Order: sequence, then C-alpha cells, then structure tokens
Amino acid sequence: MKNKIIVISSYPERGKTHGNKTVGSASYTKNLLINLKKIYFEVWAEVHTQEEKYEEEGVIVNRIWKRNSIKSMINLTSYVAKSQAKTVIISMEFYMFGGLLENIFFIYSLLVWRLTGKKVILILHQVVQSLIFFYWPLVFLSKKIVVFEEKFKKALNNRKVIFIPHAVESITFRLTKPDKQFKALYFGFLSPYKGIRELINLWKKSFGKLIIAGGGNPNHITNSGYSNFVGRIKATGFVPEKMIGNYFSKTDLVILPYKIFFSSSGPLSLAFSYEKPFILSSALKGYFESPDFADALRLARLNKNNFIFDFNKKSFKYRLNWAKNNLDKLSNFSRIMKEKRDWKKVAKQYEKLLK
Repeated sequence: MKNKIIVISSYPERGKTHGNKTVGSASYTKNLLINLKKIYFEVWAEVHTQEEKYEEEGVIVNRIWKRNSIKSMINLTSYVAKSQAKTVIISMEFYMFGGLLENIFFIYSLLVWRLTGKKVILILHQVVQSLIFFYWPLVFLSKKIVVFEEKFKKALNNRKVIFIPHAVESITFRLTKPDKQFKALYFGFLSPYKGIRELINLWKKSFGKLIIAGGGNPNHITNSGYSNFVGRIKATGFVPEKMIGNYFSKTDLVILPYKIFFSSSGPLSLAFSYEKPFILSSALKGYFESPDFADALRLARLNKNNFIFDFNKKSFKYRLNWAKNNLDKLSNFSRIMKEKRDWKKVAKQYEKLLK
C-alpha cells in the first residue's frame, strides 16, 4: 500500500501494552499508533519467539527483525529501502537493536533510507548529552526529530528538532483508603543510572515502607539484587501489566531517584496517570524547563524546589517530610499534568507533523 507509514520500533506482545520482553519505548509506540487511527501504520517490530504478522487495534504488526543481529539489520535496511512507503518513523531507544555495533550500523541504515527517498522521522526516547556526537548524523539524515522535553531540544539545537511532550495514559482508577503505614514507590526497570541503590541507602525504617516494583531491563540487568533488604524495603521483581494499577493506587508517594536525565520517564507518566504525588532527584530538574511543567507549577502554586532532593540524608529527609505534609498539593500537580499531556492532545501534534 503506497500510503502506509512504516514504523520501526520495539512493540509489546499481542494483547499487552507493557511487558518485560521489550524496551521502554514499546508501550509508547503502541499508545501513539492506536491514538492515530486515521493513519495506516505498519509496525516492523522485533521478533519475540518467531517471525509473524498480525493486526491489532487497527495496526499491522510485522515482527521481522532480531536484536543483536547485524544480518537482521541488513535485511531490515533493504526491506525499508525497497518498500513503497514514503514515510518511515523510527521510535528509537539506545540498544533497541542491540549493542554498539548495531547502533553504528543504524546510522548506515538511515543513510540508505535517505538516499532512496524516504522521509525519516525519528522519535528519540533518549538524548544523552555526553554522547551528543552520536546524534549529529541522526539529525543530518532525518527529516524531523521528536524529543519529549524542552531540555533535549535545546541540547540538540537544530531546527529539525521539535518538542512533543511524553503523553500520559488516561487511566480510570478507584481511590483506595490509605494504610496506616506510609508507602513510597520506585517503579520501573532496574538500572544503575536510576539511583536505586542510593535510594535504598537513604531510606530508613521510620520513613515507612519503600516498594521497589520492577525487574531487570533486557538492555541492562536481569537480577534485581535488592531482595535481601527486609522490613524497610519490599522488592517485587517484574510487575505484570494487570498489577501496575494496584501498586500505584495503594502508594502514597512516587520517588524518582535517577542520577542522570536523558529520557522522559515512563514511570513519571504513570504517576501522572494515577494522579500520584512524586518527588525526584536534582538530576531531573530539567523537566521543569518544559513549558507545560512550568505552567502546571503556576496553576498548582508550587515551585520546582518543592519536588527536588539531593543525594544526602538531610536533603532527602527534608523533602520526604515536606511531601508527606503536602500530598494533596503534589497530587494536584500530577492531575494538571495528566490533563496537559493527555494522549488525545499529544496525538494531534503528531497528526500535524505527519501532514
């Protein structure tokens, strides 16, 4: 079909939105495509168990490439170049295709697709400023590049780069009665850059219960290593999709202790979805450079320092205690962000981009 748009991305298993067989960009890509129903998409996704092609919610899913396989990438490059599709969207995450060699080969793929007349739109799920040289050829070879926060747009500093915020799932949930014991939640794949071990070292039993809800990322580690902390911490391992709501509904506060800011956090978007209060490390203060964050602060009558802690006992304890006493204010901020980053609103920005 001449008018179809090819989307190259990690993609969840059939019938799921979240899972442990895919990287973080998978759920975003699925939510994006099902909110763009007027456009004909065909997703060329990674193989889980075997190559297959099927339709799900109006989107054709063609599981055609394998991670950590240059041969597979050569084939993918050729298939895209020979296809009749004029537009190719790549929902790109580091190590989505494999390791360093596959990332380098991806630049060659972009060159081939440009030389064969494809309009390439890159959705960058990460912008690592220490590796900014890697993005130069990506910017040169793409028609447009989408980033999720204003800070990442500034880092790439090119007119091709546009800011479209990381959308938030519109989730209906039941309010639950809070337990007597205060519960804080870390949610998501486990990776050293996310500051989990630092958070554990800062946490005291007197603070309440800290729940670490997440398993190993296929790109990083497969064993949490956090199951030996008894009493003050509960480590769950990977959380099945049907259980995500239980953890968010029953928690009092979401904590994001990341040590580096190079992506828009999926767990933060879930905190918005469930209208949960949150605090985050000072490494993530760049969020507040995005216009919608700044406006939400104004509407909620808060400032960014109300959310931020440093990795020392005094700073963390102060911020945690302030949050405990102001949960309603922080929840209101998440409620405002949920409305601002609703998928239907974000999808309209993509419709404009694809015209």
